[in-house]
Amino acid sequence: MSDKTAIITTKGFCSRAAVFDDDLLDFAIKAQDSTDKPKLFDVYLCKVIRTMPSLQGAFVDIGTRFAFWTCGKDLPSEGNIEILQVAQEEFGTKEAKLTRDICLNGYYLKYYPLQNNSVATEKDVPAEKRGIVQSLGLKGRWILKRYFKGAEDNIKKEATVLFSRYSSIISESSVESTPRVLFSAGDKFDNFLKDISVKKVLTDDEQVYENVKNIDPSVEVEMADMKAFFNFDERVKSILSPRVTLPSGADITIEETEACVVVDVNSGNQNNGNKAVNSLAVNIEAAKALCAQLRYRNLGGSILVDFITLKDADAKKRLYDAFCEEAKKDCTPIKIYDAYTRLGFLEASRKRLYTPTFIPCEYFAVWKLRKALASIMALSPKQVLVSYPLRLKEFAEDRYLADFPVSIIWKEAEVEDFVMQIL
Repeated sequence: MSDKTAIITTKGFCSRAAVFDDDLLDFAIKAQDSTDKPKLFDVYLCKVIRTMPSLQGAFVDIGTRFAFWTCGKDLPSEGNIEILQVAQEEFGTKEAKLTRDICLNGYYLKYYPLQNNSVATEKDVPAEKRGIVQSLGLKGRWILKRYFKGAEDNIKKEATVLFSRYSSIISESSVESTPRVLFSAGDKFDNFLKDISVKKVLTDDEQVYENVKNIDPSVEVEMADMKAFFNFDERVKSILSPRVTLPSGADITIEETEACVVVDVNSGNQNNGNKAVNSLAVNIEAAKALCAQLRYRNLGGSILVDFITLKDADAKKRLYDAFCEEAKKDCTPIKIYDAYTRLGFLEASRKRLYTPTFIPCEYFAVWKLRKALASIMALSPKQVLVSYPLRLKEFAEDRYLADFPVSIIWKEAEVEDFVMQIL
């Protein structure tokens, strides 16, 4: 069992989840304005609008927008009704990508109902545990993602649930009212624990507490105050800035475009000692930080990294090995190419699944207010007047600020952000 700890809160100005080891490994924020966007693993009953033979695909209507289905040379007829699943969320001006090969993702299992009958296990699960699912005799391809002693009944129960869920999808599709959602899988926040094994979960939500206890009794679950999230919240602003400063003083700049993600490594003021040794050390530090940033930001597609130039072949090999080792921590596959381009870039690719992380502007408004309140606590104020704009009304008097030992008077005003005044 992993030593990782997850913290999940649904209280306050937005829902947040994070997983920690020795450091922050990954996090998710529930964006409140994205409920109509197609999410990874959502299943739609949709109509083919236009076929594109040159792209070996077709545009389909999924309701609020169009999406693209890569169906190969066997193109459907325009007007056909299809059951399709989101294989990749939309990004920028690019539509969501759909597939006919449906995958139902659970905590223990992945189920591919349209593939040939088989049972496989992921690398951390003993191969002999395949028999748990095989004994049920259910059709389709199954992948056992995790196992622990005493989980047999839960695995069988989940297999039955996933099998029944697909039957419900087929049953729902018999009513040809298109377009509509046949199954909603939720966003990254909703699926946060399905792909990450943790030892302990801290939460302030009773429903999350009960859900985790029911699906995995081996995980220690505790109800906790939101204070567990305060340090994490204060890190988010710097985590997602274009320029990330490293502990050594070096920094990396990350620029995301629709074509690719470009990363530049800057050594800063590290000019002491052996230049070759310093360059290798900064590059390895940057490679580790970059792998974390790709997880935090949900970045995918082609990645070009401009590391500090290394002339020694052995140093280049050590950097490549360190980059690959750090990439193994990511649940999303990352492929790193060992040949540098003529311009000296190291190339990598990460499968793009979720939409890049979006931080609501209200997040930073409340974050700044909390920092301001903390700065005046030494003055022992009895009352503080906080003016807030109408757009932030729902975040006023938030429980997120309830731990401050001061009376806060809230006032709606024509201001752009929270304004604080000591009374």
